[in-house]
Amino acid sequence: MRKFIYAFLICGIFYFSVSLLSCRAAEPFAYELLEDGTAVVTRYTGRASVVEIPAELGGVPVREIGEEAFLGCERITRITIPEGAVRIGRYAFEYCTSLTSVTIPQSVREIGYGAFKNCVSLKEITLPETLSLLESCVFENCASLERVVFPETAKEVPPGTFKNCTSLREAVLAAETETALEAAFSGCTNLQALGAVKGFGFVSDYAFEGCASLQDFTFEGGTLTIGAGAFSDCRNLNKVRFIGDFNESAIKWGAFYRCSALSSAVLPEGIYRIDGYAFAACPNLKTLWMPDGFYYIGGHLLAGCGGFETMYVQEGSSALSYAILHEIPYKIRALIYGDVDRNGEINGIDAGLLLQYLADWDVLLDLAAADVNCDEEVNGIDIGMILQYLADWDIELGKP
Repeated sequence: MRKFIYAFLICGIFYFSVSLLSCRAAEPFAYELLEDGTAVVTRYTGRASVVEIPAELGGVPVREIGEEAFLGCERITRITIPEGAVRIGRYAFEYCTSLTSVTIPQSVREIGYGAFKNCVSLKEITLPETLSLLESCVFENCASLERVVFPETAKEVPPGTFKNCTSLREAVLAAETETALEAAFSGCTNLQALGAVKGFGFVSDYAFEGCASLQDFTFEGGTLTIGAGAFSDCRNLNKVRFIGDFNESAIKWGAFYRCSALSSAVLPEGIYRIDGYAFAACPNLKTLWMPDGFYYIGGHLLAGCGGFETMYVQEGSSALSYAILHEIPYKIRALIYGDVDRNGEINGIDAGLLLQYLADWDVLLDLAAADVNCDEEVNGIDIGMILQYLADWDIELGKP
């Protein structure tokens, strides 16, 4: 029995010694050594307001800011992460309520879930160009955050990234950003600009819910999905643009619910489904241009749209049947080749709009009507044909 007790004590001492080798402290930073010969900061115990995390601890380079390492450090106002660190862990700086400024080096490739969540004093941040993984809810509830710059390589905004960032005015997104995931900007009541984004192809559920200062939005061609409640309560949204050719695209339940400034919407060909309440409670919506080819239109599409005047539909379309069934005022919209602004006539304005479109100006036009030679492309040949038509040349638009 005595031998067993001695053996147990020896094993315990050995285990405790090994633990000390991996868990160390260099005041005021606690850290652990990793197998690759680098260190991860596990806890900050200091009381300074300005903190510069050292590039080395215990003679080895700092590779990671660990999970919850600075959680609740309410005194810190500024922090610098060292060059060479590659990851900021989950909740690493959550509830650093006095933090106003963070310097993130270009070496950082990953930022974990909720890393800066509830940093209510943080005002501005630039994400490194090297960033390859941004997890969800990183800046959720950062109520003072006014501006953020995304790397040029970023193509999506993860779920809840800026949820309830009520002071955020500008998110400088990359031109190629095409996806905003669930609740990405939900509750950003002051959001006005999204940088150089060409257009979104996927906007998930409630991605821009309650963005009351957002005035216009652009969707880019392809397979488009506008999620449930994606723009609900965007009370100043007055312009929605669809650029390019769309296919197998869908607008989900309540996507534009309570967009009270929206007066007109022109939906492009290629949208095959629009769910119920998609434009409900839009009191100033007067006209809705519906494409041909819907296979499903949900109920109560225009519920609470007291000022609605006309749904423009094509002869024999599902939209026409829907309008008749639900006693919605409608007009048959015939395709007039060359009438790119859909005002019922062909003139110089149409040619001008088409020229601006080809010069990448931000204009709204009917691409089907613009393809006057029916070659499934819109280019300078179409402009030439419209100008010839207006000059009384012997030419017929809409013929291959």
